[in-house]
Amino acid sequence: MNLQPLYDVKERLEQAAIAGTGLLEEDFRLQRAAENLKPLAAASPVFGKISAGLEKLLAAPAAEHPGLLLDLLALVDAVAYTQGKTGIEGELEPLPTGHGQYQELSCGQLSPLLEALTSTGGGRMEIVQSAWENHPEYFSEYRVLPCLIQDLGDKFTYLANLNVKILTALGPAVVPALKEGFDPAGKAAMARRVEILDAAVGAAENEFYLEMLPKARKDVQLALIWALRHDPSNGLKLLELSQTKKGDAQETAYRALASSRSPEAQKYFEELAEEHADLTLRYLAQTAEKVDWASRLTARLFRAELDRIAENPQLPLTKELERRFKVLLEALRNKSGPEIRDVYRRAAALGEQVERMRTSGDQPMKFDVSFGLRQAAEDSGFRQSVCRTLEGMLMRDPDPEWKALALELYEEYGNLYLAPALLAQLLSQDSAACYEWAEARFFRTAAPESRTVDPEAVRAFNRVFGNVCWIPRRERYEISPLWNYGEDAPFITPLPLLDPRWFGLFTKAGKSMDHLLVSLLQERRQAPEVLAQMGAYLYRRAVTGDNPNYTEWYIRILSGLGWTDWTDFFPERGKRVGEFLYLELKMGLERMPVPLEEKIRQLEQLSELARQKKVQIRYKGWPEEAIQDWITQWKLEERKGEDQHV
Repeated sequence: MNLQPLYDVKERLEQAAIAGTGLLEEDFRLQRAAENLKPLAAASPVFGKISAGLEKLLAAPAAEHPGLLLDLLALVDAVAYTQGKTGIEGELEPLPTGHGQYQELSCGQLSPLLEALTSTGGGRMEIVQSAWENHPEYFSEYRVLPCLIQDLGDKFTYLANLNVKILTALGPAVVPALKEGFDPAGKAAMARRVEILDAAVGAAENEFYLEMLPKARKDVQLALIWALRHDPSNGLKLLELSQTKKGDAQETAYRALASSRSPEAQKYFEELAEEHADLTLRYLAQTAEKVDWASRLTARLFRAELDRIAENPQLPLTKELERRFKVLLEALRNKSGPEIRDVYRRAAALGEQVERMRTSGDQPMKFDVSFGLRQAAEDSGFRQSVCRTLEGMLMRDPDPEWKALALELYEEYGNLYLAPALLAQLLSQDSAACYEWAEARFFRTAAPESRTVDPEAVRAFNRVFGNVCWIPRRERYEISPLWNYGEDAPFITPLPLLDPRWFGLFTKAGKSMDHLLVSLLQERRQAPEVLAQMGAYLYRRAVTGDNPNYTEWYIRILSGLGWTDWTDFFPERGKRVGEFLYLELKMGLERMPVPLEEKIRQLEQLSELARQKKVQIRYKGWPEEAIQDWITQWKLEERKGEDQHV
């Protein structure tokens, strides 16, 4: 059936609605369309109804035209919509493998994400991040995946890096799409494609890396060279690159060779170590994976330096030796095996001797070996650095052998190794059992009536728990040495839910562990067992604490845990501390989960205290006018809320 007459009528009626009904009687095109519709009217009742409506409209007095036109146009629109269909001509073919999957997702669901991935401007990263957290399935959809890959070249680097993280998490399924249209002479977007292949499939795409390398340029070349470390058969190729390339490409080839399990890599670095130990250690310190030969070679070089000191107690501790030990400590990263554990034992035994005064000055050897840990050590001496490196290894590889070593060194050398021992227990035992072990070491004396907190234990506990975070979306505590990467940091290890007694233990150290309580509790929600243990303490610290930057944090934590008694909070704090930061007061009151009436009452009480010269705003005195404006605004909001409720 030819429906063109229907669409002609629809078009003329829409034109009449735009031009106005005063011209209906002179619209010969509408009359012609009405005539052309009559064959359809004879074939179907619904078209007959439209035809009758047209006749009535054209014959009606001018005053009735508007109502009749709108009724008829609504009917025609409804009929036209029922005739719509989807589809295109041609054979139905499956989607190409690796280019995304079909999912029953509407354009409305995907539109914000697609817009963020294909446009420019602010706010896009938040949209992509939110979609990834709440709807990760969107990103493997066939409409989204190509846009995600295309946006690897986004000029906003943080968004481009987020895209890398997402595509890496999607795994091998995205490999075909990453390889399609790959340009080895391209720029950052192509280098990121290689980075994803490297992380997601490693050696599985070794042939692709080798094929693309001769034509590669700049960052793409570096990424391809680095990816060659995965396949041991690339040893000779990496040796060739390290000898023929220059600059960054040569440096990357050496790093990749040091992380390779190829026999050529082992032979090369063992020979290099005989003449250039420092250069060898520089590359061993950059290994990306655990490589057995690299661990054994590192252990051999470390033992050689320790043996020199053991054999000659008066050996001058020069700046040069200090630098060598720093590189040796850095080279312990990603190294494991019995030889490496023996190095830790020997370093612990000789640690005090290594820390003798340097001959070139009046200071002992110092090292800056953080291993990525969030809590920096107060002392950077050799023994502390060995201890810190062991902590870092435990967080990266909670292997039973490492845990046993940490406890062994603690038993032999005491509190110096309390942090790694505590970490080993935290990773091995349930939280209640670990707490029992830890509590006995937190205090100097065992007798409850006379015990005092051991400052060394406080430092150790801060070191360990400073790397622990509560992750709301996974509803658990986790530990990682690299939280600067966010919730998807490398080397995340889940922990048993912390026994509430831990928090009570931390309060015994007073202010020195308040920051730890804030860190561990800031994301907890509705935890009655923690609130029962900590509520009164946190409230008291919030009222009396001398750090105004913590006030809003305490309010947030208490609110999250379920605390409800906020009566006269700020007036009481004002009487205790005498002054506020303006933002402390504003953000604290806004965060406090009480009715506006209570917030207003507290502000009015504070104004009265200010008139009595008992409180003030730091740097401003008491801005009475601003405070009154604030009260007035809240009263208006309160009144508006009451009106809406009525």
